[in-house]
Amino acid sequence: MIEAKAHYGVLRVINLLVALILPLLAFFILKRDKKAVILFLINFLLSFIIAIAVFPLTAERYAGFIFIGFVAAYWLYCYETPVPGRNKWLINGFLIIQLLGSVFIITKDIRLPFSNAYRIKELLKEVPNNKRTVTDYWAMNTISAFADTPFYCIDLQKEIAFVKWNSDLGTMQNKQYRYFEGLKNLFQKEDLNEVYMISTGSPAVLFRVDSQLFKSYQVKLVDKREGAIEKGGNLYLYQINGE
Repeated sequence: MIEAKAHYGVLRVINLLVALILPLLAFFILKRDKKAVILFLINFLLSFIIAIAVFPLTAERYAGFIFIGFVAAYWLYCYETPVPGRNKWLINGFLIIQLLGSVFIITKDIRLPFSNAYRIKELLKEVPNNKRTVTDYWAMNTISAFADTPFYCIDLQKEIAFVKWNSDLGTMQNKQYRYFEGLKNLFQKEDLNEVYMISTGSPAVLFRVDSQLFKSYQVKLVDKREGAIEKGGNLYLYQINGE
């Protein structure tokens, strides 16, 4: 539903209502036992704070912690308080929703890899030995983890071994033409006219982020590894020529 809202505007409203109703139903189920309510609320608030303040880019992932916290709180509730029939129906409803969701993701998990990061060496082998290989911010950790060597990061305009979740993220995102500026700087500094770039972004994504890159340089998609479940789990190898 979260992914589909980009194509169906009505899901924005439905998703918001679901996000409000489900926690309220959980509180309603647990309200007769203070310990269970406190446990659920503490877990809910901590998950919310971490998702919003610490890892906002992957906030959807932490919804599972809220459900796990609810199961733990309901376990405590059942131990101390008789369960009315109405609550049993609501709990069964929650479990059915989880079951439907699991069927959807399990079928994807059977067919598709979660990430194509492990295939990074396949693309690196396609780069000629005498050519410079660079990467962008989002592919940096993928490359360093599986290639075990530092790479020049176009977005940050420096060679690094891994990404730090610090001010670099804000600096990178605030650059309007970060690919164009990074390549221009690299070409001038190292007297290059061609590089190979590993990215997690498709040509359409790169064009949307930095259209100046395609206007100023010849960008050719050499190879790709697609089909990953994880957003940003695909890999693309580009040949970028400055002449």
